[in-house]
Parts: sequence; structure tokens; C-alpha cells
Amino acid sequence: MRSKRIPNLFSLRRLRLCRKLFVHPYQVFWRTCLFTHQPFVVEFLNGQSVLLSRRAGSEVLWDWLFTSGVQGWTMTGGDEYQIDMGSTIALIRPNGSDWATLKEVFFTDVYRIKSLEGPLGNVVDLGANVGYFTSAMLDRAKRVVAVEASRETFEQAVKQVALNGGDTHEVLHRAVTGRTGGIVKIHHGDIRNAASYSIDESWTNHFGTGRNTFEEVGTVSLTDLLDGQRLDAVDLLKCDVEGAEFEIFLNTPVATLQRIRRMFIEVHVSEIHPVKELEQLISHLETAGFHLENDNVLGQRTEGALFTQVLFFSRADTTDIKAGV
Repeated sequence: MRSKRIPNLFSLRRLRLCRKLFVHPYQVFWRTCLFTHQPFVVEFLNGQSVLLSRRAGSEVLWDWLFTSGVQGWTMTGGDEYQIDMGSTIALIRPNGSDWATLKEVFFTDVYRIKSLEGPLGNVVDLGANVGYFTSAMLDRAKRVVAVEASRETFEQAVKQVALNGGDTHEVLHRAVTGRTGGIVKIHHGDIRNAASYSIDESWTNHFGTGRNTFEEVGTVSLTDLLDGQRLDAVDLLKCDVEGAEFEIFLNTPVATLQRIRRMFIEVHVSEIHPVKELEQLISHLETAGFHLENDNVLGQRTEGALFTQVLFFSRADTTDIKAGV
């Protein structure tokens, strides 16, 4: 048993939640505290059940569910966790990376959602994953367009957006790259980890499962995406595409970039995309009038290093960007 679990195990709050949710609350309380290697079944009061196992890493997710302060959670008929986040309902598939992505969006707040002021106009989500960021924007923006390249993850994003009352026609299955009309391979570094899906095979190899697979998907450029969706102005663009950001933005004309007010871009520096390419990306965006808010992002970086970081860009000359345009 890891020592960091101990303070949160034998709590009254955990016991109360067990009594509220499960057919056999005291059994669930003890078994989820101890989590032996022997798998066991947990039965919810709504009739659903789930098989838990330490080998599948179930204890990490369940410890988080018991201690995160979420409003409520249960199992759906599709064997997914349905969690009430307050303003958003979230679906989490067991034994995968969904819960870690959820924490990044809602708790770690890597995209600064909590600091966004006022209603937003058009929002674009490149690399929507399972749709958490998109769902969080639905009650904040006039319109949210999401794009996801992986078929399985796209289908999960559609379910997630529908659950929160969004327009599923605004969730697109495409790979945004430097040009429209091509076909690219989306490599799966780890089939259980949607954050390892990328057109950058060196990035997926970093996850090292040894069982890499891939799928093929059609491409669209950022310019054609905005034109096709009639997005003359974008208030906020979030991009987390596991390495494809370099091809996207380095091939996007300045005129297109100037239609965007703010961008949150997670950059993925690797052997294929070294620090020098990151410097080129920043320079190109600065040419379009963007200011990088992160201080000294390149100061401690060395060639050959693998790292990720969310960069925050905004444009000072945004008087032409109007909410809802």
C-alpha cells in the first residue's frame, strides 16, 4: 500500500459515500481501502456493477473519486463512470487515461478555464480528446467547434458533448495538419492512453508499450477548418494534438492566425520536433501579433530533451475580434 493513500482511506466521508452509492457499502469501503490483487465486483444501487482490480490501476481512480469533492457519481449502462462536476457531467471509461485528462481540465486547470472572463464568442478545440474541454466551454461560449483525429476518442467526445446538451454536429472527426485532403496515420503509443495518440511516431514511442498500432484519418488545414465552419473570428483556440501543432501553425498563414484572439497550445518537443522548431513556432505566431505569456519557456530547454508545456498566446490588436462574430 502506497503511503500517500493512507490519510484518505479510513475517512467518514468515504464511508458516507459508500452508504449513498453501493448495495454493500461496508464491503466496498474496506475492499477499496485495501485493494488486494484479487479482482472484485462493486454493485451500485442503480443496478450497475463494475469489476475492480489493482492490476488495472483501479485504486488510483477510486481514491481520486473518493477524495476529489465531486458532487456525485455512478455507473452508466455503458459501463462508464458518470460524474457530476457541478456545471458539467463527465463520462470516464474505467482502466484508461480519461480520469487523468479530466483532472487536468477541471482540477489542475491547465487551460486556465477558471480565469476566463465574461461570455466567449467562438471557441475551437483542436485535439478534443474525449470532449472535457469542449463540454466545459458549452455554457461559456456562443459556439464551440471540436476536432478529434482518433475514431474511438472522437466517438467518446460525441457522447460527452451530447450528455451536456451540446451540438454533436460541431464535433468533427479529422486530423488538423498543414494541408487539406491528405491521409495521415494516427499512432497509438498506448491503446489505454488517448494522450499518446499522435501523428508523431517518436512521441508515441515515448510511451513505450511495444504494441503500437495506428489508424488513418483525413486531414484539414486550420484555414480550411475555419472557413468550412464559417468562423471569421475565434475568441479562443485550444490545441493539444500531441506533436501536430508544429505542422499546423507553421503552415497556417498570418492572415488566418489574425482571426484568432487567444490560443492555448500544448507543445510537445521531441526528437522529431526539437527546441529549434519550437523557436520557429513562437516566432511565426509573434509575426501574426501574438504575445507569449509564459516567461523563459526556452531558457532551461536543451536539444534532444522531451517535454510538454501549455503555452498561452494572446494578441494585443484584438479590437476586430467581437464575441459571437
